[in-house]
Amino acid sequence: MKRGVIACLLAVALCATTQGFAQDTRKVVAVVDFEDLVHGWSSTSEVVTDRLISRLRDEAGLRVLPREQVEAALRSANVESQGVLDAGDAQKVGQSLGANYVVMGQIDQFDWEYHSAYVLLATVVQQSATVSLKGKLLDVTSGQVLGQPQGKGQLTQTGGTTWVGPWWSSISVDNFDNQLIGKATKQSVEDFAKQAVPLMK
Repeated sequence: MKRGVIACLLAVALCATTQGFAQDTRKVVAVVDFEDLVHGWSSTSEVVTDRLISRLRDEAGLRVLPREQVEAALRSANVESQGVLDAGDAQKVGQSLGANYVVMGQIDQFDWEYHSAYVLLATVVQQSATVSLKGKLLDVTSGQVLGQPQGKGQLTQTGGTTWVGPWWSSISVDNFDNQLIGKATKQSVEDFAKQAVPLMK
């Protein structure tokens, strides 16, 4: 009797699980790490890629694969680990991951500058941050590039502290989002996502 009840419960659980998977109609997206063309801060590729993944996960119709899973598939396929891949390589990796789309790209601007000026016996500091992204969106089934989304974030701010040496010496991945460069990155990622998401239907 007990065995029969347990078997019945297991069957119900299995059925519910199967139905849950069957109902997931979201498009699967693989994001390849963006290539840093600026070569300033060592964490540029990481922060941009992570924030793009996070932004795309806000879309109800998309299921974005973990960054680590995509990195492992790239290593297994013995292809480039970041940037804009060859279309054939991107399609092969996307197929191995069961993805519908592959998002890839480059960071061609990632600048944070400040200028000081003396005004009425006081020093006024103005900061400016610019982040620019360019990418490609590949349809895994057809192997065709559906579009080339771009994103740009540009912000200025008066006041704040200055730094000595390269700006990246004063920040970390943990405090990045609160910095002007972090806010410009968020803006560029949002701009990129607004162009990319409509293509993933």
